[in-house]
Amino acid sequence: MRNQQRKQTGTKVSFKCLKCGKLFTGMKTMQRYLGRMSFKCGGLSRHLNFSKDQSCMKSYLSIGNAFYDERLQLKINLESSIVRKEKPVPTLSNREAHATKAKQIEMRHLNDNFIVWNKKLACLPGEIQQKFGILDQSSFQIGLNEMFSSALDEHTNSGNGQENTTVPHHEVTNDRLVAHFSPQALYEYLDEHYDLQPNGSEEDSTGSSNSDEEDTVDDADERMFDEEPVEIDDYPGYDNDELSEDDGNYGMEQGQILLHQEGNAAERDPTVNWELIDRKNRESQRRAQCEDAMYDISNDLSLVQLVRKHKLPLSTVKDFSEWAHTAVRKRRDHFQGKPTTYGQIVSRLHRQLGLGSTNEFRPHLINWLPDEKPITIYVRPFLDCVFELLENPHNVGPGGRNISLPHPTNPYRSKPDIIADHVSELHHGKWWSATWENVCNSDKREILVPIILYMDGVTTDTNGKLKVTPLNMTLGIFNTKTRRQASAHTVKYYHPDEMAEAAFQQQTTKGVHNVQNLHRGIARAMEDFKELCDKEEAVAWQLPYAGRMWDVRLKFSIAFVIGDSVQQDPLCGRYVKYHGIQRMCRHCNCKSEDIDNPVAARAAKLYKPRMLDPNKPRHDAEYFRSISHYPIDNAFHELCFGANAYNIHLASPCEVLHTIQKGPCSRIPEYMVFLIKNGRDIALDEISAAEAKVNIHSTISGLDILGKRMGILLGRQSDRDKPRTKFKNSLFSTAKKAGHEHAGVCLNLLLAMLTDRGRELLIKERGLHPRFLENQIYATELVLQVEEWFKSESFSREEMQPSKVRAAFDHFTTRITEICDREGSGTKTLKTHLPLHMHQYIAMWGPPTGWDSGPSESHHKTEVKLPAKNTQRREVTFTGQVSKRYHESVVIRKGEYMNGIYEPNNLPNCARKRQHGNLFLKGARFDIGRNVNGRPAMRWVSRENVGKQAFPEQVLRFLCNILLPMTLFRDQQEKCIHGYTEMNSTFEDDEADYVIFRAHPNYRSVSAQTCDIWYDWAMFHLPL
Repeated sequence: MRNQQRKQTGTKVSFKCLKCGKLFTGMKTMQRYLGRMSFKCGGLSRHLNFSKDQSCMKSYLSIGNAFYDERLQLKINLESSIVRKEKPVPTLSNREAHATKAKQIEMRHLNDNFIVWNKKLACLPGEIQQKFGILDQSSFQIGLNEMFSSALDEHTNSGNGQENTTVPHHEVTNDRLVAHFSPQALYEYLDEHYDLQPNGSEEDSTGSSNSDEEDTVDDADERMFDEEPVEIDDYPGYDNDELSEDDGNYGMEQGQILLHQEGNAAERDPTVNWELIDRKNRESQRRAQCEDAMYDISNDLSLVQLVRKHKLPLSTVKDFSEWAHTAVRKRRDHFQGKPTTYGQIVSRLHRQLGLGSTNEFRPHLINWLPDEKPITIYVRPFLDCVFELLENPHNVGPGGRNISLPHPTNPYRSKPDIIADHVSELHHGKWWSATWENVCNSDKREILVPIILYMDGVTTDTNGKLKVTPLNMTLGIFNTKTRRQASAHTVKYYHPDEMAEAAFQQQTTKGVHNVQNLHRGIARAMEDFKELCDKEEAVAWQLPYAGRMWDVRLKFSIAFVIGDSVQQDPLCGRYVKYHGIQRMCRHCNCKSEDIDNPVAARAAKLYKPRMLDPNKPRHDAEYFRSISHYPIDNAFHELCFGANAYNIHLASPCEVLHTIQKGPCSRIPEYMVFLIKNGRDIALDEISAAEAKVNIHSTISGLDILGKRMGILLGRQSDRDKPRTKFKNSLFSTAKKAGHEHAGVCLNLLLAMLTDRGRELLIKERGLHPRFLENQIYATELVLQVEEWFKSESFSREEMQPSKVRAAFDHFTTRITEICDREGSGTKTLKTHLPLHMHQYIAMWGPPTGWDSGPSESHHKTEVKLPAKNTQRREVTFTGQVSKRYHESVVIRKGEYMNGIYEPNNLPNCARKRQHGNLFLKGARFDIGRNVNGRPAMRWVSRENVGKQAFPEQVLRFLCNILLPMTLFRDQQEKCIHGYTEMNSTFEDDEADYVIFRAHPNYRSVSAQTCDIWYDWAMFHLPL
């Protein structure tokens, strides 16, 4: 199609060789609108490449090809004074301007080649260099002036000497070619003193030069275009080894200068394999005939080289290209001047934002145990973190809609006028109102701003080395939905790697040393927060809320600290182990042997700071050993926790990820395997689970296969709230499974046990008692219900009553303990005990979604791992460099806000050009219409999808019969409906929260099987 359009729009032109007078004809086409021509003429190209019938060029072109290095192609680009238009050619003044522009460009091109010519003369013998080494450049310019003057006269003057303003573009054929503009004296000298005739008869080489019909294109000239190129002998004194890399490869790139005895097939040695030589010649000819031969691809190759050098995804090539085009469109001189470095960009952005020294991590010294050696830690000021979070418009929302306070319209009031029926936010717990009354004064326009901390260790490499522990913080006045976003969190402090620092200590580092070092770092990091709370100072701020701005005074207090038990236990000062200790819980003094007993948990007492004070006389080493705690100076005991008298020892709640998903959900398969293997040794009410150990492995394998089949049937759904159900490895293995995926494993096993084949495997083949199977089904359902309950965003106030929550989790713990058992410690684990404190968590801070650690763990990518990649990865400077990289990311993110180019990390990856309101269309594109026979048909737009399965015939027939006649099209010849296989829909203008809908006939497959179909629903873009 593209070649046909060129033939239709091209203009027939003729060229005349300025050296020999040979006449050539060809087609002239336009490129762009500035008059850049593309001449396609095979005869002209062969003439420039010195075929044997054109002896006027001979073989000196292999020496002095500087003036035609860019013209020895099938497509020759010239700057012309003619601009192709549908209407007549512009007036005389415009033609003169175009002719002058073309003359300047052509002269600049020849001047550049003139320098290359002198450089290539170094390859000639010494006597030739002395005779022709200094060329007269003025002769070139004189010839150009004469040529362009005559061309301009022909363009501008008509036959009567008057100004021609209506000459159509197809009548102008006087474009000139200056490719042969080279010193005639050099040719004559080489022809006289050196034998440069090609191999063959002298009649062939001399006859064509004396032809009387050189100015016409006859049959002999047409045959010349099909002749094969001849081989060329080296002339005396010309050494190929002395050629530069460019000179030696130039002729071979054009496919004309061949190796010895390549050109004449009759003279080839039949005992030699010439396949590689022929292949090289064929590739050279293809390069010469390539339509993109004149395109300079060196810049594109440099870009690809950079992507490969830095190990970037291949998709970044397109992103970089789009960025370069966008940068040039915004500012044409963007790439002029010296290249800009990353440090210069950050420094310039820092000055433009007027940040000064704010948001930077500042070094502090602490003494590191056991040697009390001072080390440097990096901490951000507390108010800098608060300012970053409150100033971010994505956190606050339009009109402050992301701010959640007790009263819906008045931020100064600590309680609403009407008690809500549902519990969904942090202020629905009693801690907020009680702390507000103790800390704030509503008459002074003071409001409570809860501080929520998150701390968890992160390894930055696959070997578990270079670990860093960030202390993150967010504000409790943001609603729960906003606190899940990465922009609502910021890093205040990076705790160094304990193992790396222990290598610099002379004494042996113990567990108590690591815990005390952690609290020393936290104490220094929260020092300014403690000082602000001790002075009872309020921070002035203008807060958008309920559609208007309010002058408020901020008072701060820590609500709770999110994390897993591995990190929360050291924060409470508890032992970092769970076997062979007397007390396992960090909240209460429940004994380890009663850890799964709800009755014993009710009788246990919660820890308070005074119970863990190492400075009291009675609190000796034996006392702390009896409660399984370290005798340390806890940093949190000096911080304000508001109305929470238990301090950090209760303000470290369990959450769904580590307590449920990585607890009972991940252990349901272990319980089942233990039941199948040890059924004879398990009894309930004097009933044994199995009489004999038979078909153990076949039962486990069959149940695994059956569960995977159930997961495949549930796999085609786009609801992201549903668990993942497709797994490659065994369902009974916890390897390669994330925490949120264990619920899908439980669901697959539950469906497998409910099927007839599952019951046959367990009861008939394995011999399990039906009662144990029913108990296992009940336990699996109970675990899935609790896991789903933890993820609920809102609860009725009636079901959130502490007594009902306590009774529910007492029942949950009791049933799991009775039904499920496994090897090792069984159910006597901390994850079995912590849900017994759920009623206390909810009474204090509302629903459990407020302290879910899942979103916070996903932020490790931007807060730790990404900054760690851009460091030298040396243990001595690692923490400081990570802090610096994170500070730079904060500055860059703020610059993105100010310039309106910020995109959240969890936005759907879809093209903005396909956006329709809150709908983002993506995926594979297709067209649906009627074919030439009038039948409904579908075609894929992308070549990658051609040949793949189409939509069912019923769908195509419905669209063509119902929707197609109702649609208006601008082009009636191509009536078709355009569609996409995927759509992301956002709600309430919240781009971070979106739902995926798919309509794909063969999702990630090339087959036409039913299992590959994925239909949530279909959306078609109709130009109504």
